[in-house]
Amino acid sequence: MAFVVRKPGSNITAAQVMEYVAKQVAPYKKIRRVSFV
Repeated sequence: MAFVVRKPGSNITAAQVMEYVAKQVAPYKKIRRVSFV
């Protein structure tokens, strides 16, 4: 689970966040859910 704070005017999606993290970490560390706060 990742909690993400969007910058004003940003329209990033949960899928984009998960894709970015998947490229940066080991497979077992991939996030499965994203919550925007």
